[in-house]
Amino acid sequence: MKFNPLSLIGSILLFFLFSCTSAKQESTEVNANDNTLQIYQNGQIRDQYKSEQIDRECLVLEDGRTVFKGELEYANTHYKDAEIVDLKGRTLIQSENNGPSDFSQNIDEQITEIPLQERANFALIYTDDQGANTVEQITKDGAVHYQKPGPSPEELAVQKAQEEEDEKIAAANTAAKLAAKTAAAAAAAIVAADTKAAEDAKIAADTKAAEDAKIAADAKDAEEAKLAADAKAAEEAKLAADAKAAEEAMNKANMRNIITINCKSSLPEGSTLEGKKALLHATLFVKKSKEDTAVIVSTRDVDDFTTSSEFTIEYHHKQANKKSIYYVEIEVKELNKDNVLFSATVPVTCTESGKFDQTDIEAILEPTI
Repeated sequence: MKFNPLSLIGSILLFFLFSCTSAKQESTEVNANDNTLQIYQNGQIRDQYKSEQIDRECLVLEDGRTVFKGELEYANTHYKDAEIVDLKGRTLIQSENNGPSDFSQNIDEQITEIPLQERANFALIYTDDQGANTVEQITKDGAVHYQKPGPSPEELAVQKAQEEEDEKIAAANTAAKLAAKTAAAAAAAIVAADTKAAEDAKIAADTKAAEDAKIAADAKDAEEAKLAADAKAAEEAKLAADAKAAEEAMNKANMRNIITINCKSSLPEGSTLEGKKALLHATLFVKKSKEDTAVIVSTRDVDDFTTSSEFTIEYHHKQANKKSIYYVEIEVKELNKDNVLFSATVPVTCTESGKFDQTDIEAILEPTI
């Protein structure tokens, strides 16, 4: 006979139904011919999955053959020695089959028609024309056509509750993992932010340190430049002061050796410049002898000369030599012109070296034209 997996599932279900039913409410010994009675109750009894609902409280089998379908009270009264099989709320599908071939085909069809989500609520029983209701008795070849029934509604409820609990645990684990991942990401973000803040702070500190160092270096350079400039200025000021002091000292020393001649010059009585602007120029000359060329010792100019003027002319005492010849030449010139209008020459005598005999001289200027 050809092996069919679905028939195997149906046969397993039959076996499980017999092995897992509740304890007998009432049992009897098998007679000498091995005839047994079974009452299937506490469930729905159908001929096939899609049959219309028929109110049958129980199914009675004797040696695997159907002997009664109907009210449980009748079955309990007439089959007192039957084994009680509790269907536990499942739906029982029972049909008569004419041999192993019909058995395999019928069980395949029945199992295929039942939706997967409903199969746990069904129990299958098949019998053949010989009244056999066991797998071995029907197939004769040892092949297994059996489906172990699924859990009862109560067991399904427990299973569903367990699945929901497992889902809650899985959801909690997923949430915990997500929370841990989120916390790790937040911690990583904090670490990254702290690292960046530290790097930014270091860069800012380094930049400020570099700026401070540059400012300090510039300040030091400026200070050193200022010190150098101040030192140079101080040195130049000192040199200038020393030079000025030396000059002043020399001038003071010279002043002690300067001899002054007071001069008074005037035009002849009745002479005038006729409105011309004039300059008086006085020169002290010296000659070593009459034949030598005169050398200028000192000079003196008087601006805006009119008819007379008093002035001084100076000389160094070392220049006074009694062996030399001295004289003062006075000229009155028209301003900004070379022509001489009036002039006079006054001799100065030196009988003792280092001084002149005259300290005051007076000269009447004579016209040159």
